Amino acid sequence: MRLSNICKLLGVLCCFVVFSQVQAAPFIKVSGTSNRPNPPSKKINFTNKLVLKGSRGETLNFMVKIQSPKPGHLEFQGLQQSGSDAAPNLNPRFYTMEKIKLTKRSFVGANTGPHFDPLVPVSGDMAAKGADGKWFWGEISIPENAVPGTVKGSLTFAKLSIPFELTIWKMTMPKVPIYPMYANIEARDVELGHYKKERINPTPALWNKYVADLDATLMTKYLDMMREHHMYPVKSWIEAPGVQEDDNGQYVFDLVDYPRPDVSYYNVTIKKTPESIYFDLPAKMCTEKMFNDPNGISETMPHYMGIQNALRDLGYPKNNMTFLCDEPLQGWAADTGVNYIPTLIEYAKKVKEWAPNLKIMATMPATEEAAKYIDIIVPAPNFFGTWQDIGEVSISGYRDLQKQGTEIWWYLSCMSHGCSTQCKGCNVPYNNTSDMIIDRPATYIRSLGWLSAKYNIQAFFYYNAVEAYKNVLTKGDVWRRNYEFAGNGDGTLFYPGRPGEHGLTEHQPIASVRMKIWRETSNDYQYAKWMLDLSTKPKWWNNQFKRLTKSPTNWGKNYQKYQTLRNKVGDYLNKMNETFQ
Repeated sequence: MRLSNICKLLGVLCCFVVFSQVQAAPFIKVSGTSNRPNPPSKKINFTNKLVLKGSRGETLNFMVKIQSPKPGHLEFQGLQQSGSDAAPNLNPRFYTMEKIKLTKRSFVGANTGPHFDPLVPVSGDMAAKGADGKWFWGEISIPENAVPGTVKGSLTFAKLSIPFELTIWKMTMPKVPIYPMYANIEARDVELGHYKKERINPTPALWNKYVADLDATLMTKYLDMMREHHMYPVKSWIEAPGVQEDDNGQYVFDLVDYPRPDVSYYNVTIKKTPESIYFDLPAKMCTEKMFNDPNGISETMPHYMGIQNALRDLGYPKNNMTFLCDEPLQGWAADTGVNYIPTLIEYAKKVKEWAPNLKIMATMPATEEAAKYIDIIVPAPNFFGTWQDIGEVSISGYRDLQKQGTEIWWYLSCMSHGCSTQCKGCNVPYNNTSDMIIDRPATYIRSLGWLSAKYNIQAFFYYNAVEAYKNVLTKGDVWRRNYEFAGNGDGTLFYPGRPGEHGLTEHQPIASVRMKIWRETSNDYQYAKWMLDLSTKPKWWNNQFKRLTKSPTNWGKNYQKYQTLRNKVGDYLNKMNETFQ
């Protein structure tokens, strides 16, 4: 009997139930990319087989959509590798793709409403019943000692199964990325975001109890997760030590024992920082008041002499820096109508006199004079090499500065989407610059590694990883309100995981989808550099790379083209006789 006749006999309600049962048929679908639907209603291409490719030491992302009337847990089964006695341990991790509701637009044409971003870790049985299925994020890590070749098996959930194939290339990703992100993260903000109460300003009598309660555990979890995603902290001290004068009249900065050895900046951050990665030291950052006060700069002398002595006590490590000035031309300086770059140069000169072993970093366009005193210059890609009216060097001039020893990084800010709630200026070059906000497509992050490789940018700086945490008392919880500097998620790459919420049992950092895409593009940078360093390059590389990376404000917006080129590069390098590590 036809379904229409059944409806006539049993009524509309029955039909609704029948249709609901048809729509709720169990399924498992996969996407072997990080190109999450943005917004969730946007259709993406699923496949009936999970196919991944990667180098040894690399972590790979994928998405799974499941509809199942019964709970289950995701797992790989029956893994076998040709030519090897046993398949490698891929250490799979799975996360529920949670949604955050956006009530404001970051740019003209953006969508409000639910957007995927928080990734809540899951273990054991998971519910996957819903009107249109349940989304999960997955990742696997290829061991550094894995045997190159093909691993086959299946990805299963309850009685559902889908084929799985992994190609392990012979290349080995470095343990420490050659294209890292640096981002501010302060202990006070982390604590505020989790506990929703102000951090106490302890007296000596309260200090030991406070530190014992804190014990740096939560901050350590954040720092560990940052490193897992090729991110490294700035301003990550539990409590910044102040400069003191010792019995010999020398200024000292206690990085090792303050406020207590186990929670000192040295133990929490410095000793865990690889030699090729910078750790930062507290700065007396530039301000309008400092620069306009005749004694403003000179008053910082004890601070930097204390830092110099601290570096001496640490054996003068070369991977130190201090973030001396933020946007002396844009930002706060733009509001004054004054170009403070010349004043910053004078400030940097003084700091170099007081702390000659301290490296200086500033977010600003590079000038030849500034490069004499500022070791790490961090321009924004929005106007890279175009501000000749204030003396900025050209793009080729940046290369020349690098040859002379100056490091060049990039940073992103609200300039990528417009820095006002009305989205003023949301046009070129804003909409054509890479961006880290929630409501941008994944390519706005994925493009960073490829563009940076083209221009030999050595690192990426982001002004904060937990910006919205500091505003929970005045603007609301990060899970419900994550809008800063006219951008959804601008400056906030984490979510505070709290016990009793989202199925969690303890305080822990929750990573965002954007952090996973960042790690992906950090690895892309390595693939691009391997190709760029080849003495002879195939024609297809030159053509496809140029099409994707025409300029910092003119680059490919198709996510799949980045993925396709990355896979093509991997296959090509895998067949070469050279060793890539």
